[in-house]
Amino acid sequence: MQWRWRSSELPPGDSGVPVRVRLTLLATAMVTLAFTIAAVALVLAINIVLVHGADAAASARATQIVNDLRTESITGLDHYLLAPARDVDVIQVLSADGHILATSTGSLRTSLAHPTGADPAPLEYRTSVASTVTRDGVPVTIVVGVAEDRIHRIVGTIAVLCCIVFPPVVLGMAILTHHLAGRSLRLVEELEDQVAHISPTDLHRRLTVPPTGDEIAALATTMNDLLERLDHTRTQQTRFVNDASHQLTEPLTSIVAGLEYARENHRPISPATVANRLLPDALRLTGTTSDLLCMARVDDRNQPVGQPR
Repeated sequence: MQWRWRSSELPPGDSGVPVRVRLTLLATAMVTLAFTIAAVALVLAINIVLVHGADAAASARATQIVNDLRTESITGLDHYLLAPARDVDVIQVLSADGHILATSTGSLRTSLAHPTGADPAPLEYRTSVASTVTRDGVPVTIVVGVAEDRIHRIVGTIAVLCCIVFPPVVLGMAILTHHLAGRSLRLVEELEDQVAHISPTDLHRRLTVPPTGDEIAALATTMNDLLERLDHTRTQQTRFVNDASHQLTEPLTSIVAGLEYARENHRPISPATVANRLLPDALRLTGTTSDLLCMARVDDRNQPVGQPR
């Protein structure tokens, strides 16, 4: 029994991985790596954008309050500037000793920062700090805080969405790659089936060249050229065998006929017969046999005629 396997499958005893599976794994690994890098970059970019936006909003609100306090007292401060907004959570106006003089509605009752800078802001807030002197000559510090929890929630949501969306995309890409690789290798399998049905007696058959114009079509063309050369070589060998058979049969027949004549008539073979008939036929046999041995040596060693073994 002769084992046969397709090019996209494993040969018996081979511990490797089929080409189709290797292509699928490689493409899947590359897509997974690309999506992972893209997801990390996206999350980091969104985090940077949100942090920059929060810092810009806090700084802008602090600047507005400073400009207003330069012309107003603390009691005359515009209440709109103390109102929390979508991008601002806490606004505080602190005295020189750190007491809260004004604050946004429903905000913390503890200061986010000490005017001297000795006390850092709580970790859950990003703050923008500005100092000024009111119209009454009172030095104050304005602290505007943005809750980092909102930024973390947005970034976390984006990360979760990436974890939910990207795996199905990678899976779909793997399935598509497996399908496309199978379609490409199917042409190779068809060529393999055609080659498997070509026996030494029908080397005149040729493979069907697919109209794809790619490497598979080039492979089919190359194999057809190989079959053409094999067919030509076999034709030459058949012709040579026929000629050699004729070259061997004629002198052998002559020699056998002479020997049988001498045996039947109980007469020795004359020197003239040996010189004029038997010896030339024997020399022809020797020459033909030498040619056959030379061809056998060439086929065995795959070397040009006349090259020593």
